[in-house]
Amino acid sequence: VMNTTDKEKSTTRLTLPRTLVVGLGNGGCKTVAAMARQWKEGPRVVAVNTDGRSLAEAGDLAGLHIGARVIKGLGTGGEPRMGQRAAESDIEAIRGLFRDVDVVFLVVCLGGGTGTGAAPLLVEEARKSGALTLCFASLPFEFEGKRRMEHARRGLMALQAGADAVICLPNQRLLELVEDKTNIVAAFQQTDDMLARGLQAVWRVISRRGVINLDFEDVSALVHKGNGRCVFACAEGTGPDKVNQVLKTVRRHALLNQGAVLVEAEAFLVSVMGGSDLSLKEVDQLMAGIAKIGRAEALIMTGVCCESEWQDRLFVVFL
Repeated sequence: VMNTTDKEKSTTRLTLPRTLVVGLGNGGCKTVAAMARQWKEGPRVVAVNTDGRSLAEAGDLAGLHIGARVIKGLGTGGEPRMGQRAAESDIEAIRGLFRDVDVVFLVVCLGGGTGTGAAPLLVEEARKSGALTLCFASLPFEFEGKRRMEHARRGLMALQAGADAVICLPNQRLLELVEDKTNIVAAFQQTDDMLARGLQAVWRVISRRGVINLDFEDVSALVHKGNGRCVFACAEGTGPDKVNQVLKTVRRHALLNQGAVLVEAEAFLVSVMGGSDLSLKEVDQLMAGIAKIGRAEALIMTGVCCESEWQDRLFVVFL
């Protein structure tokens, strides 16, 4: 028998999943701060870090300073063990982040101390609260050294063991997405922009703000069918040929291994954003093309949003 409180929670969950985006560590905090500046509306965003100066630079973004009693707000020195200790020292504050939350997007750059050491603990507490946990974890560039890469790989394994799904973004592969002469600051801005738009597109279709939406339960089923491993890629097209442009990008996308990842995937989500000019025929053409790339028996879930700023443009996210 369901009491009144249970009914209210069930109704709220079905209509609008309560979503929290968490940036962890210096890299994660910078990325979510860039996201928050871009979004006109979106889910709650929180920056979590051991470095108090980094949180201060996040502006109006809500922040949680962890480990102040352990490392005096000066960072972890790149040591994951210190990041873990920092999170353990403020475990109650971390638990408080995830109360009344259905979906957690954790954004973290692995290889350093705070992100690598604290991420598994944040994931554990989020799952204890009953939230679906989706982690966007980047790996270091090769030039950052073997030690940092080894930390990152261990951190990735810990996340994959604890989270519902982990989207791994190797920074080295992201080099293929930017032009050779792109300034380093502009290159990181491009990747932050891609991740921000991608997360927003996924959030909109699960929060019932689109033309074709996905239930929280749909996304949960897809994540678990994928055995905790997810891909993430974005493709954009403009003008009358925008659908073919998107499909062409998918077939050569570095993060999709030139489309091979979709061929192997058992399940994936396709989030589509377009303007009011986006036609049903174009959506059908897009999904038919994607179906030809993927395996015949794959579970494909689709969400579609239309926004005024996307007039004559098409933006597609694969998760």
